[in-house]
Amino acid sequence: MDSSESRPASPASIQSSLNGLPHMPMEHFDDRTENMEVDLVRFEEVARFYGLPEEKWCFRLSQCLRGKAYEVYSKLPSGQREDYAALKQALLVQFELTAESYHKKFRGSRLERRETYGNLCERLDKYLIR
Repeated sequence: MDSSESRPASPASIQSSLNGLPHMPMEHFDDRTENMEVDLVRFEEVARFYGLPEEKWCFRLSQCLRGKAYEVYSKLPSGQREDYAALKQALLVQFELTAESYHKKFRGSRLERRETYGNLCERLDKYLIR
């Protein structure tokens, strides 16, 4: 490979102009079409992969939030806007992804149209884990 060929940069070497934080390719969260819990897991995985310091997670996540999700962030007291655990918990409560809501989903679960019993068991297992 000669020097004129470009190599993909490693995640640690990609820096944004924003406070020297690593650039993280994250899409905006759309609460009408996406699952907040899945989006938070994806965000955490990407943040770890790109070496984003945890104290910057709230700031970076807030850039991905839209609509009701951003409202949750904006209504946090200023001291909690830098506390990822507090932001995550507030988002989970807003989108009814708490232990109580999973308990209700578990108790009210029925075999859905075109769902196999195996799929139902997997879904129920996920409710129990959460």
